[in-house]
Amino acid sequence: MPQVGKGSAKGTPFPTRIYVFEPASITQATQIEGLLFKNITTRLIGSYPTDDLGKFKINLTPGNYTVVVGYEDAYFTPYLSSQNELSLVRVTAKNFTNLEVIINAKASY
Repeated sequence: MPQVGKGSAKGTPFPTRIYVFEPASITQATQIEGLLFKNITTRLIGSYPTDDLGKFKINLTPGNYTVVVGYEDAYFTPYLSSQNELSLVRVTAKNFTNLEVIINAKASY
């Protein structure tokens, strides 16, 4: 948590896996705690390793996808949409979609 007179702490990048599913809502997964889930029941499109800094690039056909990050023994979802969809990402033709994920599952505020 930022404090007056002190700089903000930066996270530590780490290698993990990115999982891409057909769009999934909160009712199509088992919520463990906060934004941690298991058992996403929509079809897994693929899983992709990140580099040592957690960076990744994935080629996908245009469409909507749920994109989650492997964290401990679960999936971390960066956000929920207004319709309770798990981190829905829209991919369009010939464009890059940037997704920065800050895993704050153990953060305290």
